[in-house]
Amino acid sequence: MRTHRVDWYHHLPPHVKGILTTLQSAGFESYVVGGSVRDLWLGLKPKDFDLASSATPEEIEKLFARTEDVGRQFGIMIVVTEEGSVEVARFRADAEYKDGRHPTGVVFSSPEEDAKRRDFTINALFYDPTKGEVIDYVGGIEDIEACSIRCVGDAKHRIEEDSLRMLRAVRFHAQFAQSGFALDRNLIDAVCALHERLALVSRERITQELSKIFLSPRPSIGLFDLVQMELWEGVFGKAVPNSGTFNRFDSIGPLFLSQFQREPGLPLYVAAAARWLSGWEPEKSLVLTKDAKAAALAIPKVLPKLANYQQLSLAEKKLFLNERFYPEAWAVLFSESSGQAVDALHAMELDRLRWHAEKRLDPPALVNGTDLIALGFSPGPDMKKILEEIRMAQLNEEIDDKQEAIEILKKRKKSWISA
Repeated sequence: MRTHRVDWYHHLPPHVKGILTTLQSAGFESYVVGGSVRDLWLGLKPKDFDLASSATPEEIEKLFARTEDVGRQFGIMIVVTEEGSVEVARFRADAEYKDGRHPTGVVFSSPEEDAKRRDFTINALFYDPTKGEVIDYVGGIEDIEACSIRCVGDAKHRIEEDSLRMLRAVRFHAQFAQSGFALDRNLIDAVCALHERLALVSRERITQELSKIFLSPRPSIGLFDLVQMELWEGVFGKAVPNSGTFNRFDSIGPLFLSQFQREPGLPLYVAAAARWLSGWEPEKSLVLTKDAKAAALAIPKVLPKLANYQQLSLAEKKLFLNERFYPEAWAVLFSESSGQAVDALHAMELDRLRWHAEKRLDPPALVNGTDLIALGFSPGPDMKKILEEIRMAQLNEEIDDKQEAIEILKKRKKSWISA
């Protein structure tokens, strides 16, 4: 065991400090553990904080007013506070793995045994805020300093225990490659030798890890890893990987964020991959969210409209720029375009931004069904058609006043009713 002095207490959120204080005051050995410790060492802001403790689930329930039982048999509880929820797991060692994914049970143990059952050394660190030190039983700090993603113990044994670790290795490489991290040679060799064991991993878990690869800073690194370590077919089926397109996955996320001021999500990457990976059918390979499935189906239909944008009427342009997956489709097409096509896409976005700023892109409708009923129209399919025609006239900027819309409705009432 090695310890390293650190000054991180100010990085812990108040509710995490409070939970730690409560546990330690009650006499339980308790630390911050895992990815948050790694991220703090790297100078990154952790997304969340997990804790490891000697407290049993029953003892945690007595100490805290609100808890959730998410894995009592593994010693895992969630402590719920107003500021957020924190996972607290009991120090444990895993029993035998028989299905290539899950241990048959656990033995509650010590921090050292808990560290030695984890997947990678960089994720097996403990932080004790009361002493201001990182506790390292497995050489994790040395590996962080060496930018090495290495298994705890024997790589082949670790993957035989849990086949998901192959994809987790790829994901961490994609997440940290821009900081210089690389996969340990023994880990690469183990994955290559055991790649067929990916069949033991559920499609749900493959989808979760692929999502994190796509949403990482360097998804292209992860995609190359899948090819080189013979995991590609297990994730994407027989889709043909074109390495020339992989770098587009690195640029499309920052492009989307810059242009639309929101974080990209899985729908963007699924739609891009469906277009850029020949023969890939995402709904057959992954367990998709409703949004991702909708994007994969909708974006191929939106892309032709992007190419024909200038031929649309003013109203049609506005309706198109408000389509649900227009931003994703725009980013996909921009990522693969050049020259005049890029200029046209820039012009399209200038229209959208200008009309939005001027409140002309999607102004409130001038009339609704209640207005039509007051004028004597009967509810039914004709009413929907009438509302659509008035809306198109508004978006075409032929009318911009409710009273004007009402007068038009009065004058053309008979012809619309008889149509």
